Parts: sequence; C-alpha cells; structure tokens
Amino acid sequence: MSTGKRKWWDEDEDACEYQRARFFLMRQVVHMAYFTLLMLLVSAAGTPVNPDAAIPDFSHFHDRIWSGEISLAGNEARLQYAWVHMEQLSRNLRSNRLNEALEIVSGAHITN
Repeated sequence: MSTGKRKWWDEDEDACEYQRARFFLMRQVVHMAYFTLLMLLVSAAGTPVNPDAAIPDFSHFHDRIWSGEISLAGNEARLQYAWVHMEQLSRNLRSNRLNEALEIVSGAHITN
C-alpha cells in the first residue's frame, strides 16, 4: 500500500480471493452511491457545482474527516466529498484490479 497504512481487507488471511474481489467491487458501488447521494443533497440546496474544482486525495480527505478538521454538515464539504468519491471510483475503474475482480467473481460459481 502506498500510504503505509495497514488495511484488514488486504491482509485478512481468512478471506479468499473471491471474497476480496467481491469486497473490491462493492466498494465501487459505495463510491457511486455516495457520489449520487451527496450530489442530490447539494443540488437540492442550490449549491453551485464546479466540475473543474480541485479534488483532494481520498485518504487525506478521510483523515481530515476523522480528525474533525472537516465536517460534512455543510454543502461545500459534501460537494467536495462527492467529488472525492467520484475520483476514487474513476481511478479504481481504470485499474487492473477491476478486471481481475470481475474475472474472479464471474468464474467463482464454476466448479471442476
């Protein structure tokens, strides 16, 4: 991992390849759901959306939420968080891991 942080889903010895692939795919669904929900909230509030705004790093943004530096009570932070999720989704959809996960999950029901 580039951040040096340990993630349980990367090192869980009990999780099989199929479970890790499903977990990866579900995270993409969550990114999409967060983006959609947050965009609905900010657009309903009339917050202007700038698609060219700078997008912070996903991990860094989360660290700032957990430290209390960022609150998602305001629409500007929600909008930024929506873009953070969309950027992470976009990155993950371009990764080799997506194809690997799809291949693993699609072939998991096949038995020899």
